[in-house]
Amino acid sequence: MTDAVGAAAENGYDIETIAEALESDGVLVWDSMTKYFALVGEDGSEIYCNGSLSDSAYLFRIAYGKEDIAAADTSAESGNVALSSRTVVAGAETSAVFSYYLASTFEYDNTAALAMPAGIDVGGQENVYATISSEAAGNLIANMNGGELSIESGNVSFYGTATTVRIVSGSLVVESSASVEYVVSEAASASDVSITLKADVAGVYADEASISADSTVSVTVKPADSYSITVSDAESLSDALSSSDYVEVVLEGDVVVEKAADIIYADGEYVLDMDGNSMTVGTSFSGRPIVNYGTLTVKGNGTIDSSNANTTSSGGGFGAIRNYGVLTIENGIYTGTVSSYGSTIDNQGEYCVINGGYFGNRIAALNRGDGIMVINGGVFFSEACNKCVSTVQGTDNGYSLYAYCVKSENGYMEINGGTVIGCQGGIAITGGSGEINDVDCHTYECSGWDVSPVSQLPLQLDHSADSAYYYDTADSASDDVTADNYYTASLQHAGSEAFYALYIAGEDEETSVIVNGGTFESDSRCALEVGNDYDGDDKEQSFAMISGGTFVSPSGMPVITVAKYTGIAFIYGGEFSNADVSIQSSDADKAYTLSDYMAASSVLTENADGTYTVKAK
Repeated sequence: MTDAVGAAAENGYDIETIAEALESDGVLVWDSMTKYFALVGEDGSEIYCNGSLSDSAYLFRIAYGKEDIAAADTSAESGNVALSSRTVVAGAETSAVFSYYLASTFEYDNTAALAMPAGIDVGGQENVYATISSEAAGNLIANMNGGELSIESGNVSFYGTATTVRIVSGSLVVESSASVEYVVSEAASASDVSITLKADVAGVYADEASISADSTVSVTVKPADSYSITVSDAESLSDALSSSDYVEVVLEGDVVVEKAADIIYADGEYVLDMDGNSMTVGTSFSGRPIVNYGTLTVKGNGTIDSSNANTTSSGGGFGAIRNYGVLTIENGIYTGTVSSYGSTIDNQGEYCVINGGYFGNRIAALNRGDGIMVINGGVFFSEACNKCVSTVQGTDNGYSLYAYCVKSENGYMEINGGTVIGCQGGIAITGGSGEINDVDCHTYECSGWDVSPVSQLPLQLDHSADSAYYYDTADSASDDVTADNYYTASLQHAGSEAFYALYIAGEDEETSVIVNGGTFESDSRCALEVGNDYDGDDKEQSFAMISGGTFVSPSGMPVITVAKYTGIAFIYGGEFSNADVSIQSSDADKAYTLSDYMAASSVLTENADGTYTVKAK
């Protein structure tokens, strides 16, 4: 559909806008084979088409949210399914199956697979987990962009990319343009599943299936039970993640890593499926429960939590995972002990990708050691505050809990989505380079945090004087998180504790960052600081290019601070709560504004609400 959307855009049409406008009068579908659009009525008749429609398997309806993906209505006459998911297109001999195209605004939280009554085209969405349900029938198309696909029924032609395609019943054709690492048959008998490979895959795991391949494709079939192993204790999990016998390791039940000697070292290429279970630690534990040296993907919406460890002057529950290899996190809850001075995800390896999940600690995600960290989604939360003094076994240790929520000390950090919520700092890039394309980042006034955030996920900020933050808490009768059960943290000390939402300074080495989008808001300081001449450690040069995003500071506070000697900022675009820029210097020669840092090709405009916009002339 990308080609068709591009063609429509060139002619001044936005396909998603068109679909919304026409929804009340019919359903706009796209033919992925002919690249034509068609409007069909509620009775299934063709209202308009700018060409000839191909086979019904290639018709896609646009989904803006999960509510748009309707369940099949098998009570419809003649075995057809109601228009909500299928219809009859004029001139077609069989019922046309409406698959779904995920719009750019489709919100996918990555915590559970999307249940599809027909085929799927994820569009620009990445790393989607989807299941073509047992309701599906006929010829279907699946076009993925990473993630996994499970097929319970239907004849599916697969395009795009995926880590794993599983099939229970029906047929699967991996097209020549596709890229799939693993195909797994979960069929009860060979007659239930047919697999045709037109492209190479790393492995086919099947006991019962009819398998064929093009002459150019080499096929290696392995027993289905060699793909995955189920473990139920920490020792078995450690053994499985250090062997080379399996692709996927599934955790069955909760496990406890009692002490540092029991830390699980992963060395190989594995998928760890938490399957909704938890990994916690004993009180004498120190470190992180998992250390990865291989290629590890964590999914299954489980919990890895080291907060039960007693904090000492040299140890405690630092976080969840330290990475020296390649790490991908799809979803789940990850946390440690704030007073242990750790980071939940500590990346010192080649590559770390975070697609979703909740991360809470002093530092929720840390990139260092010349690593690469890419954040595509998730919630990152830090309660660290230097007005709150941590204690070690009941004794004041003199440490102050100051930290940015997400930090990159060197290497490269890319942020494409997610929510970052911190007290004394949102996002800090203090060395190397980075690019921020989209994020919702907010720093808030500390409320003295007297509760643990392990099972109390942050829901929303509240700016009233007597309650600084709302929690979405676990129901007392179960471990389930309920959306209507809130905890309000009381304000225990006042002051301007909130630091910058975005901090770019050469504390560790020279730093350069490009900001293309996102929202950055601080409750008590500038939204952005570039450079630090005062206490910026190594005080190396820092460079920031701002081409987009929204920056909000409190009333009366400049929106940006730039260090006179170590900060360089160029502003090409963006939205700003005011036009004032603070110079970090004792001898500033004048009052500075956004205009002093704007590119010659940009213009500054004051809006009716008192905010300012910078954009190209």
